[in-house]
Amino acid sequence: MTTPVIEILQEGGKVSVTPSVSEGVKISGNSSRIEITLEKNTEAEIRYRCAVEGTEDSSMLIKVGEGSTLVFVENVTSSGSADRKNTTDVKLEENARVTYVSLQSLDEASQNNSVKRATLGKNAGLNWVIAQTGGGKSSTLRETFLQGQGAQAEDVEVFFGSGSQNYNITSNMYHNVPDTAGNVLVKGVLTGNAYSASKGMIKVAKGAQKTNSYLSEHTLILSKDAKSDAVPGLEIEANDVKASHSASVSQIDEEQIFYLTSRGLASDDARKLIVLGFLEAAFQKVSADFSSQFREAIEKKWEKVAAQ
Repeated sequence: MTTPVIEILQEGGKVSVTPSVSEGVKISGNSSRIEITLEKNTEAEIRYRCAVEGTEDSSMLIKVGEGSTLVFVENVTSSGSADRKNTTDVKLEENARVTYVSLQSLDEASQNNSVKRATLGKNAGLNWVIAQTGGGKSSTLRETFLQGQGAQAEDVEVFFGSGSQNYNITSNMYHNVPDTAGNVLVKGVLTGNAYSASKGMIKVAKGAQKTNSYLSEHTLILSKDAKSDAVPGLEIEANDVKASHSASVSQIDEEQIFYLTSRGLASDDARKLIVLGFLEAAFQKVSADFSSQFREAIEKKWEKVAAQ
């Protein structure tokens, strides 16, 4: 059976849904709030495009019923300066599966404030797949609450900042019951005067034994004026867990550039190859369809930076 594809367009203060009716899926709302419900044992792919004009303050609630599977693809754009504030809550019942893909490419004069929260029931699975290349100042918070035994979550984000772009990224994972697993990977590239702060926390509650969780945050700096801070953290109240973190901020390796240029590559092509190689670990964490979208977004940003 073919998975139904539903398209939601939010633009100019209006929301349209195509097709308007789909079995097992209920969608309602307006420009300020959208609610999506998948009934038990339903499969769907939803493609949500938000074209921001001026100021937007909106929220979304996604409920995924027992045994259901949702692929949600979000594309946030603007044709000019915009100010976006959005909160999304995702609730997964027992054995539900969600892949949430978000591509943010707002105009670089824009402000972006995004909060995404997810609550996972027993044996539920969630994949956050996030890419940011736009926005002048972007503040994002993701909070994942593993509330059911056997729940698993993966959180992968890539970003590419240039000029005076500023990214403030926080990803927290809360293990509140036994036998849950989580992984957070944030990888970014900065050039120009761009700045990023990557903050994250793994919290393991008392009694949440057999937790397995890892947090890593890594940034590659391409220019002398770009800066980054990485602040991972752990709070563990259980004694039979596997939990750790890593972080790094590194400059591009001039010896690698020399080696590649000595083999015939132009300097810009060598730097691009190093950037894509640095981000490859994140690309490999997601399916082929979405990793190709990630690469395309990064390559498009690279071409824009190279042309400046």
